[in-house]
Amino acid sequence: MLDDANFEIEARIPEVDIGRISLTDPVEIKLDAFPGKIFKGKVIYIEPSETIEGGVVNFKIKAAFNEKDSSIRTGLTANLDVETERKSGVLVLPSVAVIEDDKGAHVRKMVGEKATETEVTLGIRSPNGFIEITSGLSDGDIVQKIGLKNSP
Repeated sequence: MLDDANFEIEARIPEVDIGRISLTDPVEIKLDAFPGKIFKGKVIYIEPSETIEGGVVNFKIKAAFNEKDSSIRTGLTANLDVETERKSGVLVLPSVAVIEDDKGAHVRKMVGEKATETEVTLGIRSPNGFIEITSGLSDGDIVQKIGLKNSP
């Protein structure tokens, strides 16, 4: 966290993710000093040039809090979740139900008592372990959770 009257947070974003981030994207801010509390903010700056740290390309961004809070201090450690896209009414699966390999993405869809490998097209991924399914399944289809034992 930077020492600034507006309490801006500086973060580094990996090269593979920077293309999805835009100015004013909403940000959830979690401060280690306040476990369980989520502060709201937004992206206010995206550095145009890269920073290389340990051979890894990153881009600096800054996020600002939406509201002032007298409990916030300079020097606190922060974790950011930047919302780059939001969709509603979509079909999602837990990531443990999706197999991704050199053949693409697929699931084991239950047809009666038998599991059938079914190709799916993936959309956006949430930070809490869910993946949007844009094609290959319908609402109500049952799939196996590959990463969990004995769970259809």
